[in-house]
Amino acid sequence: HKVVPGDTLNNIAIRYKKDEEELKRINHLKNADYLYIGQNIKLSESNLEASKEIESEKHNRNQKQAFHIVLPGQTLTSISKVHKVSIKDLINLNNIQSPDRLSSGTKLSLTKYDQEQLPLRDNKITSEKVENRKYGPLHIDWSNWKIMDGSHVAPIIHSNGKSLYIAINCSFRRINSTGENGEWKNWIPPADEFEHDLMNDLCN
Repeated sequence: HKVVPGDTLNNIAIRYKKDEEELKRINHLKNADYLYIGQNIKLSESNLEASKEIESEKHNRNQKQAFHIVLPGQTLTSISKVHKVSIKDLINLNNIQSPDRLSSGTKLSLTKYDQEQLPLRDNKITSEKVENRKYGPLHIDWSNWKIMDGSHVAPIIHSNGKSLYIAINCSFRRINSTGENGEWKNWIPPADEFEHDLMNDLCN
């Protein structure tokens, strides 16, 4: 209950059929005669818990999130306002081709971190046994996926004969690989059909 002019704890208790002492205890009121206009009076313990949940939700929303799951009816504009990320950044980060048509359930990245800077500090992975699977031009040593900085990493042989490493980040649905010099490239979303197949087989 929000206190309005003329309210007392006694008449609030009567209005809601509550015990005045209980309201005093729930709201930690030292002086029941002192209420101020606009003050929120909790009416039960359950309201107190609900209030805590609401505050917790607000806190979570205010934390910097890495991604957003699109809900029915949401648009890039509304998502942009909620997370304070520009529409242009949302489009660029997620390679969105049709900004006016967002599918419910789509996972949108909110930061540049997952697109280009997911850490991969060490590409020295030792192979123990080999179980090759072919995806497009890639022959992947499926038995040797390792977890590195939250991403799955495995040795591959490209159809051109080069031995490389590939990295898959399932949370952000991004792919990375080493170049001929052994350095990691930038993180990109899957584009070709074989990349989507690889992502789905590994992450699902």
